[in-house]
Amino acid sequence: VAAHAGASIYSFDKFDRPYQLDIWRHLRRDDLSTHVAGDSCRTVPQRLPAHCEFVHGSSLCPTDVMDLVKYSGGGTIVTATAMASLHDGEVYFAPLDKPKTKKNKLPQWELLMQQGCLRDVTCFEEEAIVLDRSFFYAKKGARMSHYFCIGITTGTCSVLGDMKHSTSHERIGPLADLCPQYQVNVPTVL
Repeated sequence: VAAHAGASIYSFDKFDRPYQLDIWRHLRRDDLSTHVAGDSCRTVPQRLPAHCEFVHGSSLCPTDVMDLVKYSGGGTIVTATAMASLHDGEVYFAPLDKPKTKKNKLPQWELLMQQGCLRDVTCFEEEAIVLDRSFFYAKKGARMSHYFCIGITTGTCSVLGDMKHSTSHERIGPLADLCPQYQVNVPTVL
């Protein structure tokens, strides 16, 4: 794992697939790496360290990104799994063809932005590739392209308060300067 020498790495997952722990053991970095097995809907709120500089949501927990933001301090870089569309309806933003009403639950990123929990949100489209072999989720020859966003927590939605816990974003510079050729418009949040 290419990370700062002093970086601690925490992985929250069920670790219920036979290969996962072997891969974790291969990637881990001695005493700086911790895996937390179990349902991340429960384990993230219980075990996420307050000093995280970078968090990535990619579980089946419908509140994984919201939990990561809630249990991180201000200044934490946050991202989530790349999706086929930014308007996926669960992780990033509501579908364009679905009217926004109080009855419809807002996707995690849209809700976090609406509540002022994230700032400097920047979204990207990955470079498309054509698969040269088949996978569980797509067949050989399929064209694959995904979207994802990255942002910085404000701390206002954190149980830790708005205290600045992380300065990692200061080391990488403005998010808007990252890979401008792959950036897409961030959907409007009302």
